[in-house]
Amino acid sequence: MDSVINSTNEGTDASARIEEKILDLQETSERNNSKIEKLSAGSVKIEEIVRTIRRIAEETNIWRLTLLLKRLVPEKGRGLAVVASEVSRLADQSKIATNSIAVLIQGSS
Repeated sequence: MDSVINSTNEGTDASARIEEKILDLQETSERNNSKIEKLSAGSVKIEEIVRTIRRIAEETNIWRLTLLLKRLVPEKGRGLAVVASEVSRLADQSKIATNSIAVLIQGSS
């Protein structure tokens, strides 16, 4: 009779440990789901930033072209050439940064 009681107690203990492990797994899963949701929200924000940077780069390229065209007019002088060169450099940097962020986003999805 004692062996039956011992076996029953061991079974009860084992069931309690299993239930505890299941609850631990459930908590871990919930924490991971929360982290994934936060990452997803962050990814959406990054995508919005990338779109903004792309728009700025496109507008900057338009300004650069405008300044380059104005530079062709001799009386505008060297000042416009310097501005056009700087705007072009900024546009190129924006484009590179945008592409880098886009690659990171695609790699993490």
